Amino acid sequence: MTIEKLIQPEKRVLTIQEASKVLRIGRDLTYDLVKDGTIPSIKLGRIYRVPIVQLNAYIAGERRATG
Repeated sequence: MTIEKLIQPEKRVLTIQEASKVLRIGRDLTYDLVKDGTIPSIKLGRIYRVPIVQLNAYIAGERRATG
């Protein structure tokens, strides 16, 4: 199952909460992985967003996703 089937098709980024649900891990662990750069993200002020394309690449096993 792809991420696109789990969320609204027009969305391009996920909140930390949404990313943690997709990954089936806790919110705190998701924050830790985002903050240390393991999961690529965008920081907007104090808010983190995870681009769906990069999360798909992370899930597929790519070390660092670009684009």
